[in-house]
Amino acid sequence: MSDKQLESLLVRVSDGDAGAFERLYSVIADTVVASVRAVVSDPDQAQDIAQEVALQLWRNAHRYDPSRSSVLSWVKLIAHHRAVDQIRTNLIRSTSETAVAHRATGHEAGPVEQVQIRFEHQAVRDALSGLTRIQHEAVVLAYFGGHTYRQVADLLNVPESTAKTRIRDGLIRIRQHLVESNWT
Repeated sequence: MSDKQLESLLVRVSDGDAGAFERLYSVIADTVVASVRAVVSDPDQAQDIAQEVALQLWRNAHRYDPSRSSVLSWVKLIAHHRAVDQIRTNLIRSTSETAVAHRATGHEAGPVEQVQIRFEHQAVRDALSGLTRIQHEAVVLAYFGGHTYRQVADLLNVPESTAKTRIRDGLIRIRQHLVESNWT
C-alpha cells in the first residue's frame, strides 16, 4: 500500500473510522511487531506492546504530520518508543519489587542469592563494558542516573534525538550481550 493510501486511512482513523483503523492496522501490524521485536526479545511481550501501539495509533492519529515523516516511519517510531518504555518500566519494577520485598520481610539475601545477585551485576557490568563510550554515558545517565531523554541530551550537550539513539543502540547491545550470555 502506498504512503498516500496509508495517510488517507490515518486521516479517516483520526475522524473515528473504525473500519479504516482495522484496514490500516492489518497493513502495518507486521511492521509494528518487527519494530518492537528489535528491542524486546520476548514474543508475548512484543505482542502486548504491539496492541498498546495499536491503541496509541487509534487515540493519536490526529497527531500525525505528513511533513515530518511517512506513516510507516511514524508508526515504527511509536512502536520503538513504546518498547523502550516497557523495558525501562520492567527494569524499574523488578529492581523496586526486589528491594521492597527484601525490606518488608527483613530478608537478607542468603549465600545462594548473594552469588546470583553478584552474577547478575557482573553480567550487567560486562554488557555495559561492551558499549561504546557515548552509548555507555547515555545509558548510565538514563538508567542509573534516572534522567529523562531531554536531561541526558542536556547533560551530554547533544540533540535529544541523538541522546535517544545512543540509549537505544546501547540497550540493543546490552540485550544482545545478555542473550548471548544466556541471561534472558
